[in-house]
Amino acid sequence: MVERSAGPPSSAATAPTPSPDGQPTLAARLTDQGFHTGICSAMGWMSAEWNNRQGYRESIGAASLDALPLAENALGAFAQQLQPGERWFLHLHFTEPRAPYAPPTPTSATSPGCPPSFDLSDHDQHYEADDAWPDLGPADQANLEQHLRLRYTAETRWLDDQLRTLFAELDAGGWLDDTLVVVWTDHGEQFWEHGEQTHAWTLNAQENDAILAFWRRGGAPLHWTGPTHAVDLVPTVLSMLGLPVDPDLPGFVVGEAPADRIRVSTSMARQGPQVAATGNGYKLVYDFDGGLFLWDRPGDRADAEPLPMAQWDTDAVRPLWQAIGPMADLLQAAGPEFPRVPPALPPGL
Repeated sequence: MVERSAGPPSSAATAPTPSPDGQPTLAARLTDQGFHTGICSAMGWMSAEWNNRQGYRESIGAASLDALPLAENALGAFAQQLQPGERWFLHLHFTEPRAPYAPPTPTSATSPGCPPSFDLSDHDQHYEADDAWPDLGPADQANLEQHLRLRYTAETRWLDDQLRTLFAELDAGGWLDDTLVVVWTDHGEQFWEHGEQTHAWTLNAQENDAILAFWRRGGAPLHWTGPTHAVDLVPTVLSMLGLPVDPDLPGFVVGEAPADRIRVSTSMARQGPQVAATGNGYKLVYDFDGGLFLWDRPGDRADAEPLPMAQWDTDAVRPLWQAIGPMADLLQAAGPEFPRVPPALPPGL
């Protein structure tokens, strides 16, 4: 399995406590079923420090941040521990593209116009550019955004090239002969649609929407267009492998969730704790500063314009607000240092 992700927060003031023990991870489920499980990641979030390596039998050090050498090193180390005929699960956690966007071929990231007055290949200056954005004139804003989007695209294409080489090596080595491959992302990237750049700012679509894809040799192409959620990954993989799915496990097999399911997501990052609930044609977001915002879904998939409270369908929104409450309680327990301001509610909610 391959994934790309963000690193931990930039400030200890926004860092959550480590994950509690006993999480129903995919690795734990597969280890219980006799799989040899391993993970290789160079990012802090997936370290033992945050207790996010639960269930893996083997923890492999990352030789590089780059996808191809990271994967090749992990495969070599993992293969040495496998027994003949042993079932296995290897989680390769890639980081590209992420700030600073620094594709190895500089010419692929150039753009017309005057270069911005920041070194966008430097992490600190990348975020200085984000901080400076509100004070720039329209032309400078457009120029900066153009440069960053091109650099982001170039780094994404570079990752594509690395994955193409990796999958050719996997195929040649027999790793794909009887294997389910899962590719998923844990977030997107904002380009000032909601006032910031990169990710870990909000739960809006640009950052919160992601992709999930499955591949096996000989599998017929399918495209699922219905709503799904990150928690659906575990039961879906177990089902595709013919393994038992615990009815108490969070999530559903993709395509089997009830039509009226409310999907809840949380974040505790650069702007403090936030909870979002999506369903009934709407998306409701609550932040601990007391903000409460509602977007039309699917009419406004970009979360561009929150609906005025006077236009809220309180009967449809009420279940979303009720779903947010328990998750906000969990976030409060995980981050008691964050004050929680009750929002102003429309009549009837």
